[in-house]
Amino acid sequence: MKLKKKIFKKNYRWGALKKKVLLLLFGGLALYLSQGRGAWKIIKGIHKEWKKINRQHLRRIIKEFYHQRLIAFKEKSHGKIEVILTDKGKLKALECKLEEMEIEIPSRWDKKWRIVIFDIPEKKRYQREIFRDKLKKLGFLKIQKSVFIFPYPCEDEINFLVEVLKIRRYVRIVLAKNITNQEELLLKFNLI
Repeated sequence: MKLKKKIFKKNYRWGALKKKVLLLLFGGLALYLSQGRGAWKIIKGIHKEWKKINRQHLRRIIKEFYHQRLIAFKEKSHGKIEVILTDKGKLKALECKLEEMEIEIPSRWDKKWRIVIFDIPEKKRYQREIFRDKLKKLGFLKIQKSVFIFPYPCEDEINFLVEVLKIRRYVRIVLAKNITNQEELLLKFNLI
């Protein structure tokens, strides 16, 4: 599945309801993939959210998703029709998840620095730009061209980004206790 520029437009605005519906469909995919592990939590959350959506709006959004080729319909043997996410729909759902991604800041700093180093080749330039932009939005500080630093645990978020963008082999995360001239960093992250 290749990332396509037209899916990851920087200024593409989507309504909150469309994002919610797409993420709920993606949650159904997560439920299918979980195969029992934590499935009840997923079912409970998804069911509550579906009930909150106006049926008329939902029909319009589903129709729009179908025309945009984000979803497809599959007829089951017993006559029911199943809505499934296409590859394009999965990418769009992941984009929505990326937009919502935030790093939880603990109440106390563990006095360790998280340094993200990457060397993403020119052929993956678009993924590199997305990765760099997302690091900045998450609050990372650029200390060199492809080196960013952050004082709080963020490995899960970085790993998610790296997997979605398919750049695992080009990114390293370093955990450091000390860094030269860290007073400047302490000031910028309000840790003094």
